[in-house]
Amino acid sequence: MLAAEAFGNNPEGPGGPTPAERLAQDGFVRRSTGMYTLDPVFANDVRNALTLGYRPIGYEQTSSQRTPEGGVPEREQAQADNLMAYLRAHPTAKRLIHVGHGHVLQGGATKPEYAMMAQRLKQMSGIDPLTIDQTTLSELAANARPALRVAQSRMNGKAAVFLEHDQPLILGRVADRVDLQVIHPARRYAQGRPAWLASLGGAAMRHSARLAAQTGHPPDPGLRRRRTRGCRTVGPGAGHSGQAGAGADGAGRAGPLRHAGRRWPCGTVV
Repeated sequence: MLAAEAFGNNPEGPGGPTPAERLAQDGFVRRSTGMYTLDPVFANDVRNALTLGYRPIGYEQTSSQRTPEGGVPEREQAQADNLMAYLRAHPTAKRLIHVGHGHVLQGGATKPEYAMMAQRLKQMSGIDPLTIDQTTLSELAANARPALRVAQSRMNGKAAVFLEHDQPLILGRVADRVDLQVIHPARRYAQGRPAWLASLGGAAMRHSARLAAQTGHPPDPGLRRRRTRGCRTVGPGAGHSGQAGAGADGAGRAGPLRHAGRRWPCGTVV
């Protein structure tokens, strides 16, 4: 199974399927599948996962599990409860859980109510998961940049897991709270776009100047549109605010998408 916070988990109508269930039935990402799947790279990752045989599972807190006073603890518990329901129904299934940021923390809570989803799931299931952090050392976090630059100077341009005395080295606020920490190389740009987009097999194509973004980074004379395995991203400046927008074809499939031109790095529970 591929359980992802990104997949919508509320029924689309009375008695109807959830967006995650509809994704499993149809086999393709729609605009209604979820928020992060509006990002074309994320959607492409989901398509690849489906091709590999993963079954998409939604585990996000539903509207029926939400109360006005619940807050973060209620959400963490709801996520763990939803995952446990699936684990009980499919005890032999292989599990890959994609989470956002702090949900991956499997320990270190100073009070029980502060426990994050992974810690709650570990306690409820008796399973010690392999938890992986990819967000703490990031160019997006100003306080992490000094340590990140030191690490990147030793990485030869490739993602890495650092070891100390043959044990995984975990830096920053997640120390002792995850099992592994993946550090990514410094981001490079080509014509205002992250250079790693080219590694996905797409081809840069010129487009009309009238399609240039009106907000965000200043328009680039070499503005290009990149196709990536059936989904499109527009930039630079098409969404550098960090928000995602989308268009769709008549069938509701993800069509021309504008996104922030960056990966959505998240934690993972395996």
